[in-house]
Amino acid sequence: MMLLISGAVLLIISWVIAWNHNLPFSEHSFPFLWLGYILTVNGLSLAIWGHSLLTKLRWRFIHLFLFSIPFWWIFEAANQLVGNWHYVLPHPVSQIEYLLRASLSFSTVIPAVLSTAYLLNSFLQKTWLNSGKKFAVCNYCVLVAFITGIISLFFLYKFPTVSFPLIWLSLVLVTEPLNFSLGIPSWLSQISKGKWAFFVSVTLGTLICGFFWELWNYYSAHKWVYVLPHLSYFKVFEMPILGYLGYLPFGLEVYSFTRLCLGILKKFLGVV
Repeated sequence: MMLLISGAVLLIISWVIAWNHNLPFSEHSFPFLWLGYILTVNGLSLAIWGHSLLTKLRWRFIHLFLFSIPFWWIFEAANQLVGNWHYVLPHPVSQIEYLLRASLSFSTVIPAVLSTAYLLNSFLQKTWLNSGKKFAVCNYCVLVAFITGIISLFFLYKFPTVSFPLIWLSLVLVTEPLNFSLGIPSWLSQISKGKWAFFVSVTLGTLICGFFWELWNYYSAHKWVYVLPHLSYFKVFEMPILGYLGYLPFGLEVYSFTRLCLGILKKFLGVV
C-alpha cells in the first residue's frame, strides 16, 4: 500500500507543478510525473494481486529505464525524417542539457507501458482471451515479416511524407521476427498458442499511457505538438484522434524491443 500511496502523492504533486508554469521546476516535472505513474500502477497491481512487474523483476526493473532511452531516441531519429512532432521549450537550452533532460524523460516510456500491461494482464489472463485457437507460425512468414520491416524503414527514408504511419509499424516487424527466430519470448509465440491476453493487455495498456501522455502534455510548459499530414483534425488534446491508433502497434514495439534487449543480455552476457 505504501508503494501505491507514495506513487500517487508523487504523481499529484508533479501534475500540479507541470501545469502551473509559475512554479519552479515546472519544465522539469515530466520524468517525476511518470515515475509517480509507474509507482502508482505497480502499487495498484500489488494491492490487488499481491504482485507487480516491479516486485517480479526486482532490481532488473532498472533495465526497463535503461532500455527505454535508446528505444525512444530511435523514434526521435525517425521523426527527423517524417517531422510528425516537435517540442516547444519555454526557453532555449544547450544541446547537452537537452540531451540529458530528454533522455531522463524518455527513460520512463517502457516502464510505464509494461507496468500498465502487467496490471491489465493480471485481470485478463484467466479469461477467454487465453483460450483461443492455436496455429503454427511458418518460418517463411516470419522471414517475410522481417523483410517487410526492412522495406518499411526504406520507405520511411525515401518517402517520409506518405509513409509516416510506418514509423509505428516498421520496428516491430524487425524485432518480433528476431525474437521468434532466436527463441526469445515474444507476443507472436503467445498468440500462436491461443493466448491473446497479453497481446490485448500491451496494446490497451499503451493506449492508456498514450491518453495520459497527451493529457499531461496539453498544459505543460515543456510540451510537444504534432504536424500530421492529412490527419490534423478532431484533436483530443494535441493529438488528432486517428493518431491514437498508432499507440496500439507501438505497444507491441515496446514489448518486442524490451524482450530482444533482455534476450541479448541473457544469451550473450549471461545477465538474468
